[in-house]
Amino acid sequence: MNTLKNLHLVKAGFAISLIALLTCQTATAKANPFGLSQSEMRSIANGKIAKVQAARKYVPKPKPVYRRPVAPVRRAPVKRPVYHRPPVRRPVVQHRAPVRRPVQQVQRRPQPPRYVAPVRRQAPPANLPAWRRPASHTETRGSGDAIFAAAKNRNMRLLQQILDSGVSVEHRNFNGETALHIAASLGNLQMVRYLIGKGANVNSRTGKQWLPIHHAVRFEHPQVAYYLLSRGASLWAKTSDGLSAIDFAKKSRNPRIKALANRR
Repeated sequence: MNTLKNLHLVKAGFAISLIALLTCQTATAKANPFGLSQSEMRSIANGKIAKVQAARKYVPKPKPVYRRPVAPVRRAPVKRPVYHRPPVRRPVVQHRAPVRRPVQQVQRRPQPPRYVAPVRRQAPPANLPAWRRPASHTETRGSGDAIFAAAKNRNMRLLQQILDSGVSVEHRNFNGETALHIAASLGNLQMVRYLIGKGANVNSRTGKQWLPIHHAVRFEHPQVAYYLLSRGASLWAKTSDGLSAIDFAKKSRNPRIKALANRR
């Protein structure tokens, strides 16, 4: 029983001491809420810290004042004096003409002349009309030869003026061709009709026995060929090479010219 009482007394004393400790801590916590040490608490009690804080007054930072930026002052450019250099006068140099010395002529030995072979002209082919061949340098030309240029250029007005001036329709060149031969070889039906109307011979022969119809068939002008046939041109007349208008028609690729040979 005594042990129990002693045990209860010990428990009660332990509880009382614990309660006293807790009350002391709460009291100190209320007195020291910031958890200061004893020396700090003593200095607070003596008023030492208060004096130090009073010496250190809180000075708030001044607020920044907005100031409008000042425009920069434009200064006038400083005009610096320009120093002009005086012109440099150079001495005038008089150019003298070069002295031409006489060239010494070297006397060369005379050389014998070189042999130059004579140029041989080839004869033009016989199937070309005479007005397309190069003219012989031994033949002379007359004033009536302008009719051939008019026929070659298909100039009807010039041809009429030449014939009206008195030039014959049967005027021939150095190969024996007339203006009708040239017009037939070019296929100019209008000029052929005009020349025949002026009295040109349909079967006039050249130096190599060429007729206007030979030219018309050889160069494949069927309209001129049929017109010459209607005016009495001969299909069987042969050239100096032994070729007739029918022989030329057989070798032609024009169907109308070939029909001329088949019809005859």
